[in-house]
Amino acid sequence: MISPREKGGAPMKRLLFVFVLLTAVLCGCAALYRFPEGAVIGGVDVAGLNLEAAAEKLEALPEAYTLTVTLDGGTTVLTGADLSMTCHLPEDLRSAIGTKAEDIYDITLPSDILTRLHGVDTSRKDGTEKAKLVFDPTAQSYTTQTGKDWTWNDYSPAVQALSAAARELKSEVTVAPEKIAVSGEKDPLPGAATANTWLDSVLTLSFPDGEEKVDRTNILEWVSVDSDGVTPVLDESAIGAYAANMAQAHSVAASDARVFVTTSGKNIYLQNAYGGYSVNAESLTEALRTGILSGEKKTIEADILPGEPGRTVVDNFGGDYVEVDIPNQTVYCYRNGALVLQTACVTGCLANGDATPTGVYSFYDLDRDVWLTGPTWNDWVDCWMGFYGSYGLHDANWRTEFGGDIYVNNGSHGCVNLPPEVAPTLYSYLYYGMTIILY
Repeated sequence: MISPREKGGAPMKRLLFVFVLLTAVLCGCAALYRFPEGAVIGGVDVAGLNLEAAAEKLEALPEAYTLTVTLDGGTTVLTGADLSMTCHLPEDLRSAIGTKAEDIYDITLPSDILTRLHGVDTSRKDGTEKAKLVFDPTAQSYTTQTGKDWTWNDYSPAVQALSAAARELKSEVTVAPEKIAVSGEKDPLPGAATANTWLDSVLTLSFPDGEEKVDRTNILEWVSVDSDGVTPVLDESAIGAYAANMAQAHSVAASDARVFVTTSGKNIYLQNAYGGYSVNAESLTEALRTGILSGEKKTIEADILPGEPGRTVVDNFGGDYVEVDIPNQTVYCYRNGALVLQTACVTGCLANGDATPTGVYSFYDLDRDVWLTGPTWNDWVDCWMGFYGSYGLHDANWRTEFGGDIYVNNGSHGCVNLPPEVAPTLYSYLYYGMTIILY
């Protein structure tokens, strides 16, 4: 009697035997395979070689390969390493019969391949000279100096021919450069027009004490040509230095205080007085820079900053000043020593701690049609006359009465309120830097 195990095991053993036999046959066939006559893989003859020997021959070629390059009578031998030649074989070499060399070998020419070849001449001939930007002292402007014609050797075709020969596994190749004739630029450079636009700028700088003109004479010192010979450059640091000098020259510093005789005939000594004003050099620099770059012809109003706490000489201020008598709630305006305006006012509220600052100041901000904003207010005024920080004189159309003791309990937030009908007249008498005395 046959057991179930013995009965079912015989067919399985036969199948396993057949599988092993087939595998051995196939492996034996691969081991016994030889490439037929005329078999070429990647340009390499592999006829009669088995798979292993063929692979070894193909992989050894990059190390053994040489290419003799002839260029302008000079000869150079390049190796596979010089050409960065590498081999990449397919999994089944038998399927690669008839492939081209480029299908098996990668050629990556180094960027400095020209330096390895004898006979290379990359220099330009005939005194090569491109067009450039130059300054014409006679015309006081920039112009274009046209370029000269020149020739040179273009080795791109030679490198391409060299690469093609290597990809075909040729043993030698003759290459030659292409002669290129180039004409120097004859047309005007755009940089000339740009530079001359800058030079044509005429900027009048307006300060409280006068004006300064910036034109070609100044700007010539700030314009130059970049190292490329074609790009105009504006020296912004030099503009900044000029603006700083102008700001310093046209600023008014504070100095010692002394006795001042008020309109009412009272002698007062103004201690801890404020005075002077300064020109904002940064904003002046930017205004100059943008004005020159645009070739503008305009007036630039200097940005005036209020003076800092200091000591100020108190005299008659050349006869031009505004006087604010806080106890008597009166404003006086003098021009050339003559009283030209007198009006009642309302100053800062004493009860709220908003008293108007006393001392000597200078008007640094004169403007029309301004919104005055603060924590609890947003008021429109026709005339704004700033003398220190956020303090100034202005019309107050929300008030119907001025003077007296209104300021004690119902005064302003610190500014000097004026009757709407008077403010424009006072505004017309003022100028930047004019003195105001408050006591």
